Amino acid sequence: MPEKETECLVESSFLKVNKKQIGDKIILDIEKQTNDDGEEIEYLKEKELTIVGTVQNPLYISKDRGTSSLGSGKIDYYMYICKDNINAKDIYTNIYIKVKEAMKYETSSKAYEDYVQDVVDGIEEIKGAREKARHDTLVRKGTV
Repeated sequence: MPEKETECLVESSFLKVNKKQIGDKIILDIEKQTNDDGEEIEYLKEKELTIVGTVQNPLYISKDRGTSSLGSGKIDYYMYICKDNINAKDIYTNIYIKVKEAMKYETSSKAYEDYVQDVVDGIEEIKGAREKARHDTLVRKGTV
């Protein structure tokens, strides 16, 4: 994983198509984000990044990467950056959860499904309260 704010990992096809190699620098053009206080902030601290390696993500095993509200709307590549490079720490669009000790079970087994479902149920129990708390925080900040 990237260890410094100025480092990134890219998928190997990015290197090939863009005629880049490990050690090359790339500059990201990312729009400013609006934080909870309505202020526009730079999403990243550092936009010029050095490619330090390649990465494969099981979420992107096909060429179809989905869509985005940015740019052309098509996702061509993904990269990993150091979390310390992110200014917009209170802006989340996705969350991925690793269930502790789920690896003890065979993935497609009933025991695995039940074990993971217990975690899903726990999240569902607090979902409404967390959504309301987030909503109330945004409304409070927007009306001050």
